[in-house]
Amino acid sequence: MNNKEKIKNRKANLPPVAPEGNDYAMKFTASKERRELCEEWCKHVRNGYSKESFPLCSNKTFDKYVKKFPRDFPADTIEQAEREGRLMWEQMGKLGTGGKLKGFNAMSYKFIIQTNTAEDRQEITSDPDNPMPASSVVILPDNGRAYRK
Repeated sequence: MNNKEKIKNRKANLPPVAPEGNDYAMKFTASKERRELCEEWCKHVRNGYSKESFPLCSNKTFDKYVKKFPRDFPADTIEQAEREGRLMWEQMGKLGTGGKLKGFNAMSYKFIIQTNTAEDRQEITSDPDNPMPASSVVILPDNGRAYRK
């Protein structure tokens, strides 16, 4: 049996997914490490960065830790950090659109706000073949054409 066949047989005998409760790939195993992770995450979002750009772990992984270890990831602390990050951007927008921030770029600001709040907005469509959100469609009775509001 050559090496390719050995590897193929070895892979065939492995389970397709990790068994329930498998924590072998957990990066932050100690409570102290998880609390530090939470502090770093809060500092990241407080500074106005998106959840998706957190460098220490993915947003999905962070959410798993929050659910599995609620003592290390206090919900009130996390929510406050999210609010503070959002407030920072809103204050910047208020000052910038009021002409009080020198060099304020409204288009960049708009792009950042749309990107950072994308998970807050979910457009619902009634027809899967029609990409326009149902709430934005107006059907005119005379010719039946659809227009966006």
